[in-house]
Amino acid sequence: LKAAVNALESATPLTTRTRTDRIEHCSECPDALLPRIARLGVTVVTNPGFLYLSGDRYLAETKKDRVPWLYRMRSLIEAGIPVAAGSDAPVTDPNPMTGIYSAVTRRSQGGNEVNTEERLGLEQALTMHSRPVDGKGRENLRARQVDDKFIPADLVLMDRPLNENEPEEILKTKVAMTIRGGEVVYEA
Repeated sequence: LKAAVNALESATPLTTRTRTDRIEHCSECPDALLPRIARLGVTVVTNPGFLYLSGDRYLAETKKDRVPWLYRMRSLIEAGIPVAAGSDAPVTDPNPMTGIYSAVTRRSQGGNEVNTEERLGLEQALTMHSRPVDGKGRENLRARQVDDKFIPADLVLMDRPLNENEPEEILKTKVAMTIRGGEVVYEA
């Protein structure tokens, strides 16, 4: 991550165009990099679902002093860094509910908690999972689309209410309907 931040800082004086650089994963982020990333104005696209899927392994294999650096979504947001979330499919299941659950609970499949100080509220987790990845706004994202199926939905209805007080329900939640351009494009 430090090498990527160094490279982005070095490239900044060389360009005057509107940049859509981003940092992918940001799996281990030391405190010292937070203000540097914030100054760059780049979006961090992270993968909170990895905490659920691989959290037990991270706890077993990550040096104890680095565990607080793992997937620091709250710290990134509090530093003023735009944060978007993805599943990293096809490496993992593309279901965003795993990532939303992980962002809210910081719990692994084995039930272990990973750096709970980085938990997000449900609204923050939902925002992070629906933010355009270029951080510049939906119009910019749409302008770059080639295939109509990738245009973002206007509205997604779930089969149950999401509630951060019942986080286990988040994992069971399914999409009931998707509306795009005023038309129902998916219905369960």
